Amino acid sequence: RLYDTRDSRYVTLEDVSAMIHAGEKVQIQDATTGEDVSAFILTQIILEAAKRKDSLLPVSVLHMIIRYGDNILGEFFEKYLTT
Repeated sequence: RLYDTRDSRYVTLEDVSAMIHAGEKVQIQDATTGEDVSAFILTQIILEAAKRKDSLLPVSVLHMIIRYGDNILGEFFEKYLTT
């Protein structure tokens, strides 16, 4: 369960996605540990969208990510797609 402290209400993954589409930056913390779980939740949103569309990345790229580890993808995004 996700809780929006700004609006004092529970939100869904779809709500968080809509916030981001509207240009908001979000930070998501685990209520128990205080750990920043933003990357995990945002990845979950992307994977849910991919499930609906039945595709996220080409199969060859997915094979490469699995073979060489997820660091290769993170490094690519950091190098070429950061704002």
